Amino acid sequence: MADAMTNSAPTSTPATAGDWQAAIAYFSFLWIYTAWAKSDSPSHMWHAKNGAGLFVIYLGVYIIMNILVTVLPVGMLALLGMIMMIVNLAVGLASLWAAWNAWKGKQWTIPVVTNIGQKIPLEKWFHKGAAAPMAASTPAATPTPAPMAEPAPMPSPTPAPMPEPMPTPAPTPSAPTEPTPPQTPAA
Repeated sequence: MADAMTNSAPTSTPATAGDWQAAIAYFSFLWIYTAWAKSDSPSHMWHAKNGAGLFVIYLGVYIIMNILVTVLPVGMLALLGMIMMIVNLAVGLASLWAAWNAWKGKQWTIPVVTNIGQKIPLEKWFHKGAAAPMAASTPAATPTPAPMAEPAPMPSPTPAPMPEPMPTPAPTPSAPTEPTPPQTPAA
């Protein structure tokens, strides 16, 4: 296990000592900058993939922990908080150690992270190669667009007639009612 932690894989173009662009690949989403700025360097791309793997694993653990916080009872929150604190510490230390090794021009193989990170196709996403060559040297004939037909005239809307107001009904005479005598309580 100790051998896997200090494994240094040689590459065709190793990063030079003091290379900050390889080192920042291990901090959060800064692997995107390394992959974009140094996409032509296999060593930098290796560090960018390792940083992306570390970021993806951390993001996955973070999402799972947040889902568990909403599902588990309140008594488990302290345990989840301790687990997340340990994960944060482990990822932070791994990032620092990997960045230090990248700064020194070495490649540190992180046991699970490197296997996942090296499968991410960053070369496709950040490739800066030459554009595809043109097929012919003569300019291609561009088709002339067909003339547009005149749009049919829109019929002018005729205003709808206003409805007649409804007549208000006349009040109906009601029969006079006799006043009711006050009721006396029964004895």
